[in-house]
Amino acid sequence: MRRILLSVIFIALFWMSSCQKCKTCSYTYTYVETVQTVNGEVITDTTLTGYVVDDDGVTFDEECVKSSEEFSIEDAYALEEINTDKQDFVYTCIDS
Repeated sequence: MRRILLSVIFIALFWMSSCQKCKTCSYTYTYVETVQTVNGEVITDTTLTGYVVDDDGVTFDEECVKSSEEFSIEDAYALEEINTDKQDFVYTCIDS
């Protein structure tokens, strides 16, 4: 009887953990800097990678949900895209 109960518990744990999907997101943008030199101004473009930060200051770069739930991470990055003033802002999300 104990073997059956133990087997059912292991199967349930495996089933609950395997029915999970994850998504990882980040964004890139261009940082333009003008530097004054002896020979005049030099403009440099740098592409940087960033992550959305939640209310607690923690980076929101990966989200895992049960298979029946929807992701909210992509909505957070879309909202950041609407509200940003960064140049060439592009976010990408991949399933992991």
